Amino acid sequence: VAFGPGSGRDEEVVFAVRRRSDGRVAVVHGRGTPEGAFRLPSGGRSRSEDLVGAVLREVREELGFPVEATGCAGAMDHSFEEGGEAMTFRSTLFLLEAGPEADSEADGGTDEIDAVRWVSPAELPGMAARLRSLAGAWAGWGAFRASAADAMGGLLRE
Repeated sequence: VAFGPGSGRDEEVVFAVRRRSDGRVAVVHGRGTPEGAFRLPSGGRSRSEDLVGAVLREVREELGFPVEATGCAGAMDHSFEEGGEAMTFRSTLFLLEAGPEADSEADGGTDEIDAVRWVSPAELPGMAARLRSLAGAWAGWGAFRASAADAMGGLLRE
């Protein structure tokens, strides 16, 4: 089970980190995921963990530099069926800002992230389309990750 009771991941935080210097957004590629399948950074949260604390912890774990939380962009509820059981999983979206520490290109290098790329907000729909194009066992994961990219891309381009 990737989320839900017993996984330690009751909800997730998804974040768009914008650099002050150029407005580009950090996207990540996870180890073992299909080539070119970049996504917005995200991470698990248990319901007992403070929401803002969870997003700041996940930024440290996935990106490794300090950020400033500029706002909560909203929440998305995803409906899934697993083992014949319907379940809902929440993603809370955050806008964050990174200072000069984020001006160099990061390589990832965490246990789960092998690459970080900086893209313009206008590139997020293309990233979402790539995620939606994944086939086979990755199709559901790609569609799930694309929904957050679409939502955040719309907010950032307004």
